[in-house]
Amino acid sequence: MILVISPHFDDAAFSLAATLKLFAAAEWPVRIINCFTVTKFAPFLQTPGVVSVTGLRREEEASFAGMLGKAASSVALDFVDAPGRTGLGVRGIFLRHAVPVDTEATINNLVADLEEPQHNVPVLAPLAVGGHIDHYISHQAAIAKYCGFPIAFYEDLPYAAANRADDIEAAVQRSSRALGRPLRPFIVSWRGSSAWKERCCSLYASQISEDGIQKIVGYMEKIEGERLWCSPEFIDSAAGEIVSGGLQPVSRTLM
Repeated sequence: MILVISPHFDDAAFSLAATLKLFAAAEWPVRIINCFTVTKFAPFLQTPGVVSVTGLRREEEASFAGMLGKAASSVALDFVDAPGRTGLGVRGIFLRHAVPVDTEATINNLVADLEEPQHNVPVLAPLAVGGHIDHYISHQAAIAKYCGFPIAFYEDLPYAAANRADDIEAAVQRSSRALGRPLRPFIVSWRGSSAWKERCCSLYASQISEDGIQKIVGYMEKIEGERLWCSPEFIDSAAGEIVSGGLQPVSRTLM
């Protein structure tokens, strides 16, 4: 099994669709843990209210898990997302507006609620690029909970596409210091992975426009795949072998 920490219902698909398909094609169970899933944020659909939007986003996520295959599962921890939690609306998503005591409390609560798999289970967690408070909290909680596990960090999309290379490098260095171990980049790519990513992103019609999808796909094509920042334990694990297999175009499509 590979465990994926996803701040919201869409983040695993936006950031890791090609990587997770690689694991699913190798018949690995893919378990996505979505953290901040109680929400009324749906900028591209006229669907009012927390109950209806949360339900709609669950359906979008279920469609993605279904595309990955029967070994994929997606669960919700039902923390309230930043706009609802802070009362600041969209402005509340930014780390610079966060209240430190509330952020620390939410990190601690999330650590307590994250699953405790067997110690050798590999974990994919957000790098927390872009300053989104829910991504930062998910990142910090993942490090606290899974520091000793084989862990790798994915670049948060679409935020990574709008950040400079220096910003991404700074996030990598912060993560490396928090782990106490170096992080090595791997690019995951296979023939047809960009088209697959585009299909997966399009499932989240409440969250992203066609222009937004093209920015995600364009970033993937710019760096020639999905980039993971991997701990030595992740590289040496069976998950590392799967990721390494995605470094070169495969002879067949996975779709």
